[in-house]
Amino acid sequence: MTAFDAPDAVHRFGRYVVRRARTSDALAFCRADAEMVAGSYPGVMPPIWSEERLAEADGLAPGRERSFALNLAAEARGDEPQDRTWMAFAGDEIVGICVSRSTPQDWESINEVVPIPGVTQQLNHLYLRPSARGTGLADALMDLALPGGCRRTSGSSAATPVAGASTSGTASPETASRTVAGRSGTTLHCSACTETPDPHPPRGITTNRDPARRTPSRGG
Repeated sequence: MTAFDAPDAVHRFGRYVVRRARTSDALAFCRADAEMVAGSYPGVMPPIWSEERLAEADGLAPGRERSFALNLAAEARGDEPQDRTWMAFAGDEIVGICVSRSTPQDWESINEVVPIPGVTQQLNHLYLRPSARGTGLADALMDLALPGGCRRTSGSSAATPVAGASTSGTASPETASRTVAGRSGTTLHCSACTETPDPHPPRGITTNRDPARRTPSRGG
């Protein structure tokens, strides 16, 4: 099994503090998620799409709370959770969110995505507020979400654990793209690092569909 950080681990990366999402974070997470998603696709999606993401945020919170609880409970039992969710903070503000997933998403079967044998995790969701882009925070989040799963294309700087917490791998302030495990020669671009029509295709899958035509993910 891949070595993830502990659910109660807290990490410091420069001015940012990163930790797992808790059940009490559900409403704040949904609102921050909606704001970051809505602000990431101004040239790709129509304005009504962003408005809908913001309008639905509060209504998604109860389901998100249940999801957090189920996943944390599974991990506490030693079982593989469906999702792991990290949140990055600058003071009290949520400036980044990241979700990795151990099971296929609904859109994968709908769009004829073929999983790569042996790949057990994928990046489901990664967004940063504009103020945190270009800082290396996206790399730090990906190191936690996909520990050991990506090869960097430039130098690195380590994220520092807080209060005895552990962290996996390193973070690269300069890197705007990565080679995804299981997709040799394929470059992954993320809206946290650079603006592209397909900001975060999940790790370890292949598809014969034009990625620019896929509707951006709304959550983990």
